[in-house]
Amino acid sequence: MEKSLTCPACGDPLGFGQRDAACCPRCQEAISTGGPSSHPPGDRVSPVREPTGAADPGDINPYAAPANETSVGEPSTERRTGVRMSSEEETEDDGRLPLAPRLVRLGGALVDMAVMIVFGVGAIVAFGSEYEEPDQLRVLGFQGFAVSFVIQGFLIGFRGQSLGKMAFGMRIANVDDDEIPDFVRSVLVRTWLPVLLTLIPFFKLIDILCIYNAEHRCLHDFMAGTRVVDIRGESVRL
Repeated sequence: MEKSLTCPACGDPLGFGQRDAACCPRCQEAISTGGPSSHPPGDRVSPVREPTGAADPGDINPYAAPANETSVGEPSTERRTGVRMSSEEETEDDGRLPLAPRLVRLGGALVDMAVMIVFGVGAIVAFGSEYEEPDQLRVLGFQGFAVSFVIQGFLIGFRGQSLGKMAFGMRIANVDDDEIPDFVRSVLVRTWLPVLLTLIPFFKLIDILCIYNAEHRCLHDFMAGTRVVDIRGESVRL
């Protein structure tokens, strides 16, 4: 009867195919089968694994990223961070001047309106004593408005800025190259023509509501091919 062998360290019985092994398959303790052993007692011998070309399931980290991951199809900044870039930031990334915020444009428009009122009322106060009829006073007020339009048109034509835009650090620019538009586009088409078009019902309302787009362009901006940019910190050429 053949004597059964067990591992001297863990007591695990050894099968017929494991008796000639150098170490116990369970605890890796060296096994002595009666003959001389090249391993001292208590020395653990790791079995030699033959390369099979496939990864051992025990060596695979289920939480590791795929090894073949490349930069192709990399998610955008919005998907990685969950934050969408605004149109101003995207404009800066393109190397162009940033767009003027809507509230800043509103502030500039209010300043321009105040300038027009000052010229109109100022004309009535300065020269109204010479007139008695209300119609004459109204004509005098419109003349003051006209003077303000001429002054604003001169500034817009040469600087791309009205007094309100100068106060809030904005400038009119071409859509394609951010340069100051020529006189026809910036003054005649963009500034004076919309004043005449206000006689059309709801034109002014539509003009204002058009600013709620990605480029912050009003209807008169689309008509002239312009946009308003933020130039705070930038020098304006004459």
